[in-house]
Amino acid sequence: GDAPLLRSWGVDARASRLIPAAAAQLAPADIPRLKLKWALDFHGAIRARSQPTFGLGMMFVGSQNGTVFALDPASGCLRWRYRAAAEVRTPVVLGVEEGVKAPAAPLAFFGDIIGNVYAVDARSGAFRWKRRMDDHPSATITGAPVFHAGRLYVPVSSLEEASVDPTYPCCSFRGSLLALAADSGAVQWKTYTVSKPAAVTGKTATGVELRGPSGAPIWNSPSLDLQRGLLYVGTGNNYSWPATELSDSVVAFELASGKVRWHWQSVSNDAWNVACMLNIGGCPDKPGPDFDIGAGTLLLKVGGRDVIAVGRKDGTVFALDAERHDKPLWQVKLGRGSIQGGVQFAMAADAERLYVPISDLSDAHDGRVYSEAARPGLYALRPADGALQWASRADDVCQKRPGCDAGILAAVTAIPGAVFAGHLDGRVRAYDARSGKVLWSYDTTPEVSTLSGAKAHGGSIGGPGPMVYGGMVYVNSGYGLYGHMPGNVLLAFAPQ
Repeated sequence: GDAPLLRSWGVDARASRLIPAAAAQLAPADIPRLKLKWALDFHGAIRARSQPTFGLGMMFVGSQNGTVFALDPASGCLRWRYRAAAEVRTPVVLGVEEGVKAPAAPLAFFGDIIGNVYAVDARSGAFRWKRRMDDHPSATITGAPVFHAGRLYVPVSSLEEASVDPTYPCCSFRGSLLALAADSGAVQWKTYTVSKPAAVTGKTATGVELRGPSGAPIWNSPSLDLQRGLLYVGTGNNYSWPATELSDSVVAFELASGKVRWHWQSVSNDAWNVACMLNIGGCPDKPGPDFDIGAGTLLLKVGGRDVIAVGRKDGTVFALDAERHDKPLWQVKLGRGSIQGGVQFAMAADAERLYVPISDLSDAHDGRVYSEAARPGLYALRPADGALQWASRADDVCQKRPGCDAGILAAVTAIPGAVFAGHLDGRVRAYDARSGKVLWSYDTTPEVSTLSGAKAHGGSIGGPGPMVYGGMVYVNSGYGLYGHMPGNVLLAFAPQ
């Protein structure tokens, strides 16, 4: 058989983010011996938001200036590069199925922050096709596309929620999910999460038009339920009134047709945008709490049943039965939550535990008063009932450094026996899966020499999770936005 793949954001179709032993090739006993082997600098960047993927003997990663790299995983030597039109924050998704012989000319797919999806030849980087997913000027691709059976499923989100121009007529973007023919990019179906286009609903005090309904973006990468022919996403809040039924929801789309089979709304009437934080025109009257489901769904096997696990920005984790989804099987609030609090990018799971990262900034930067204390760290829940198995609260090593915070904003990644997490303070850590004990910790913020001879340094870690492949650990460090520490480096570690 071909070498194992790590070809997508969620690692497997169910988006468990559990890297199998055959791909990871790293025993927990070897983790404390991890040392930096090589580093790649993203020249001029302040953030590194593309999660590495692996296959065909290469490692693939995007970057802030739009350059996509294919590298030798062991040495970091360049195989090819391709320049997209804008920042590539998605992983590079490989059009190769696990356990199936790779096609002669497999494709690699990625999205940029201005809403384009690209296909290139995975072996050479040669351009194949490019297509814009939505004609709204603020459409973006934040969640990784998913490749399955000759199709590419693409979630669409938007930067419109963050418009801080008081003269902007807010808001008209509608979240959507598309199915494309992987070989050509032809659209097979497109389903909006807000069913009708926005219309004028009124005016602000200064006479600027208000529009709606809007929002319900899909920030995350779908999980696939191949048994039921469905894919699951979590949606974000509405940006303006009127609120709609698919916002802040888990939505099940039919793979074949794009039809919404069912949805479960975690909170209703959540109309909110960044104007609310800044007290400028354009904030909806009676704004909602901004409780996006920013992180993706995970499909878990619990006993004999399929359970959909989902984390929300207020720090709550829910579990839904894939067959009976009118109300959660269980829910547990682990974090205080905030606009950047709670569960932000992705949880991970193995057969025994669901691993939940909580970011909970010490200063939420959102002008709200919280009665609860921040609870940043990594938590492990029992998938059957949500019972807490362990909690590893993040210690504060920030010493008032600007942009430094203790919590875990980025996605976490599991291997058999361990969980890897990048923190907002710039540390990447490995935790024992059974106890939560820290097995290894490395500070990515000091300057290092890179393969090009240039110096680079990490910063806050946000967005992608660490990846483990072929006995090595790969970490993107730098999240120079929303008040966090900038950085521009990809670090590769091996046991010594």
